[in-house]
Amino acid sequence: PLHSHFSPSNLQVLLQMTSIVVNNPSSVEEREVVNQEFVDGFDELVQNHSVNVIVGAVCAAINIPLLIVFLSYRPFRQRHKILIALACADFINCIAIMTMGINRVSLYSKALETLTIPIRDSWDCAVEAWLWLRGIGDLWPPIIQVIMGLERAVAVYKPVYFKSKLKKRSFWTI
Repeated sequence: PLHSHFSPSNLQVLLQMTSIVVNNPSSVEEREVVNQEFVDGFDELVQNHSVNVIVGAVCAAINIPLLIVFLSYRPFRQRHKILIALACADFINCIAIMTMGINRVSLYSKALETLTIPIRDSWDCAVEAWLWLRGIGDLWPPIIQVIMGLERAVAVYKPVYFKSKLKKRSFWTI
């Protein structure tokens, strides 16, 4: 959310101000009026998040040929399932970083232009698509690592069970 980038003095100023409704021809959004001091530094944040957009887009573009190669050749699909799963997770994470950057650039740019910020509750922030994608992209690789670790532990501590039940099941590793 937007509040994570504000200093305590700016938050106090924000709390002292009153809410207004800024009418936009396409929609009505409740926004809070802020002063110029409040948005100082937002231009740097716009630049920083623009870098996120570029990096996310470049990395996602790199993942596309990687996934095409892995998925188009049958032996690769069979032998490299973990790498495919990790590449998918990385692609999702790159898309999330790019869309987060787009969202933040828009948010900070509009605040700079209008000297207003949107009034949002936690649910408004929680339902943003980039946040869900980021959660998936951030959690998928560690989950794969935990499953791989469990599989290795079973292979070491219960080798007979592993050989009979899990060795040929590639689904377990993904």
